[in-house]
Amino acid sequence: MCFARYVLELASLDQGFGPNRKDLLRSLRLALDHMSVAARTDDMDALVPATTVFHEVLVDVSGPGVGLKDLWSMAQQPDGAR
Repeated sequence: MCFARYVLELASLDQGFGPNRKDLLRSLRLALDHMSVAARTDDMDALVPATTVFHEVLVDVSGPGVGLKDLWSMAQQPDGAR
């Protein structure tokens, strides 16, 4: 699943950063900051959602209509949720 997520995120980034590059970088930095705080305080309840947000931001780069976000969301579902 990690490899599938990697492929989808790379494909998303291959689409380009688009006109909102500064917003993208700000969102990635904020997610990294949240991940860092959660890791330093050993707060797994905060780390997991912060990590998910970081990866969602990467996939959102592809924009609407590409379908990468849908594929990524399916890959994130637990086995029983499909």
